Amino acid sequence: MRRVVSLWLPRFATDRVSRIIPDLRDRPFALVEERQSQPTLSAVNDKAELAGLKPRMALADARAVLPSLTTLPSNLVEDRKMLNRIVQWCERYSPWIRAEDTDNPDLLLEEARGAGLWLDITGCAHLYGGEENLLTDMISRIEKIGFTAHAATADTLGCAWAVARFAVKNCDWKIVPPGETRKALAPLAVAALRLPLTTVLSLHEVGLRYIKDLMNIP
Repeated sequence: MRRVVSLWLPRFATDRVSRIIPDLRDRPFALVEERQSQPTLSAVNDKAELAGLKPRMALADARAVLPSLTTLPSNLVEDRKMLNRIVQWCERYSPWIRAEDTDNPDLLLEEARGAGLWLDITGCAHLYGGEENLLTDMISRIEKIGFTAHAATADTLGCAWAVARFAVKNCDWKIVPPGETRKALAPLAVAALRLPLTTVLSLHEVGLRYIKDLMNIP
């Protein structure tokens, strides 16, 4: 049976910069890009988010909320270079790896300049003593090099993606047992189906907020 992993780095862009300038981890920090001829936040670290800042907020509005905000320009070229390095690094876990498409504006969680990887670990987990040990090793190593990380393994790419991002987290990784895809997806928000924001809002308007609400509808 096929088994796949979705590795999610929710603060990839800001974590990459913080690895170069470690002092940024201790204060609110954001990356800025031009959007419709206006300086706009493209990514924020956890401290900036706690202060109420979010991606796509105008820089002027962000400074009104938090005058002490530290900013640097966004750099997609360097982001992609680092992501490619992580892809190569992850070859220790599987020979079948690729970066996810994080440029799709419809993916609600990716607008914060997160990044994700797919790994097909079919037949590989036993080399680490099982899926739990593989994911534990992966997350601990990723965090040691300075990135926040979550991961999930499941039978399908869609299920692994959804659980890594939307499951209630009491740890940084999740394992969906073989054959339990529907059970794992049922309690998650409909946005976990990688739907456009307009579709998610339309479903909410008619009372469909969770995947389980959709399962019995033709």
